[in-house]
Amino acid sequence: MGSAVLQIDQMQVVRKKSDSDHSDNDWLIVNWFVGGTHVRTDTEAVYNNTAEPSTILDTGSVVRPITTLIDCGDGELVTAAIVVMNLGSTDFSEQLGSAEQIAKSVSQELTKIYLRVAEEFTRYYPAIPLGGVWAAGIHEVTPMLVDAVGSAWDDVILPVVAEVVKFVRVLAGVPNCNGEVLHDLVVFPPGEPSAPNTWSRTYQASSLMGCGSAAQTIVVYTGSRTLDPRFPDAPAPATTLVPAVGGTPEMWVGAWSDTRSNATVSVTVSRAQSGGLVGQTRLGTPPRYTAEFVEHVDTKAGASYEGSVSGLVPTVQTVADYTGDAFGALKAWADTPTSPAQAGTAVSPSLAGSGLFGPQGSHVGEVSGGATAAAGSVAARSSLAGDADAANAVSQVTHDGDVLDLPSRGARLFLYDVLQQGQPVAKALRYLRFENNQYTLADVMLYRWGAL
Repeated sequence: MGSAVLQIDQMQVVRKKSDSDHSDNDWLIVNWFVGGTHVRTDTEAVYNNTAEPSTILDTGSVVRPITTLIDCGDGELVTAAIVVMNLGSTDFSEQLGSAEQIAKSVSQELTKIYLRVAEEFTRYYPAIPLGGVWAAGIHEVTPMLVDAVGSAWDDVILPVVAEVVKFVRVLAGVPNCNGEVLHDLVVFPPGEPSAPNTWSRTYQASSLMGCGSAAQTIVVYTGSRTLDPRFPDAPAPATTLVPAVGGTPEMWVGAWSDTRSNATVSVTVSRAQSGGLVGQTRLGTPPRYTAEFVEHVDTKAGASYEGSVSGLVPTVQTVADYTGDAFGALKAWADTPTSPAQAGTAVSPSLAGSGLFGPQGSHVGEVSGGATAAAGSVAARSSLAGDADAANAVSQVTHDGDVLDLPSRGARLFLYDVLQQGQPVAKALRYLRFENNQYTLADVMLYRWGAL
């Protein structure tokens, strides 16, 4: 059996939770769920990363790395609910027992939440039985779970934890600074991450009367999977990529890359800000997105193509069949037009040769290193249906699929379902940048993973 591995590479105490005269003693609690089942709770004391490790933490302390993992199948959804508690106001001999009480209360509340999410899911998808939610409906139920757990921390879990902490005995003459330092939910989608993934977050806990300023902590995580080694000689299940139609908003959002050790292309899609609130739209209006992309076309030459476009709305368009990654490359100088006229572009004489406009007068994208490349060659390179004018740059086979169109950057993003044996196991994002005056066409399939 494989496993999901969560490592805390670094935890830095920017501001401790205790008052100025006393130190923190922090405890890490991780509740592991495989599918909708609570499998195990890990509870351990946190030590500073010094020559002689100690549980005494103060502002500026850096914590010793911690690794925890859970056995799981490669195709299973795994979640790790994390909470760090300060129990420094209690005698250390009693802290483990207190931490275990808190861990038990948290696991009980989380188990209730996972069950409620599964029951709610079956109301919307009655064809899927309750026992099959965490397999057949895994991609649709995951965002529901993340939202439910996120809401429950403040409304349900922390009040229960506060009740436990209230009855934990504290040292005489010491202010009761016991309480939550941080919490989070880390999601391991089926089969992901395909390579170790590292990210960081900054947390701020509520302040307690007499316990100084609100605690602030910076944590660096790495998540990984070890795959099931039981059948090394068995062929991998056939994987197919099918354009998604009618994908939910959560399916677009995330950081996508080509999953290589040094990503050549990366795209981040987020909900666009509207009316001062991220992701909030008026009733009846479709969600809008912001897409940021970086394409390292030639690292030796320092040439990259990047941009950010807001206000994007997915539409269903004709999508050419994906036939494999095609990475863009710098064109030879002999192939680069010396004036807009040579590129078939009509602009005013004062702008001729300036390189400020691509085909049909569209503004060019910016290329790092001071160079420019026409980003609007969509018309010249034609459509995703595989026109002859596109010089067979894309396949002649077409399907309908969800598309985010970036015409000002000469690019499009397509949402795909990743299928194994006919069942969806993941999502993929296809990045297509049309050929321009500087670079050849790029057509790359991207994948995502990360904490949600």
